[in-house]
Amino acid sequence: MAKTKGKKKREEIVTAAVRHQFSSLFAPHTPPDKVNDPTFTPKYEAVLLFDNNNPEHMESLKELKVLAAKEAESFFGADWRDMDLRSPFRNNDDEGKTYDGYEGHTFVRVSTKFKPTIINLAGKALVMPDDVKSGDWIRCKVHAWGYDKKSDGINIGLGNVLFVKEDVAFSGGGSDAAEDFADFTAEKSSDDASEFM
Repeated sequence: MAKTKGKKKREEIVTAAVRHQFSSLFAPHTPPDKVNDPTFTPKYEAVLLFDNNNPEHMESLKELKVLAAKEAESFFGADWRDMDLRSPFRNNDDEGKTYDGYEGHTFVRVSTKFKPTIINLAGKALVMPDDVKSGDWIRCKVHAWGYDKKSDGINIGLGNVLFVKEDVAFSGGGSDAAEDFADFTAEKSSDDASEFM
């Protein structure tokens, strides 16, 4: 397959303000199955959620897809559309994931080996993990890059991050603790140890 050789200028865009989930923006993340893999490089990452009913989000996603298509043609050649490439774009209307915030959204994982700079709207650097949590709104500077190792496809690389506004934290898809223990939390604890003997 034809690939572009040599160094080329990387095209980057800034996304719309979107919510994010499963993020490791302040410390790099290593998946459990890669903990003992010496070849794996931990990554700073986030999943960006584009609302399928939000015109601004859909326009931003369109720009991102154009960026990915340009990279695919540059990296894999003119026949890239005929190849079975892994796409970085997942429409949850098709995927059906039950994670908090995913319904009605297209999600895109962005990642980088390098620590991103994160600032707020005032230009102040944010350095504490509590400054930006999953569920908040952010803009990201991103780029596309091709890969052809165990599989062929396009990934979206993460640059710097702009914190836009706070929102309710996502649960991450787990169950709600209050619901799990609703039958028990209303009960009073007993000081009588004989109940457990």
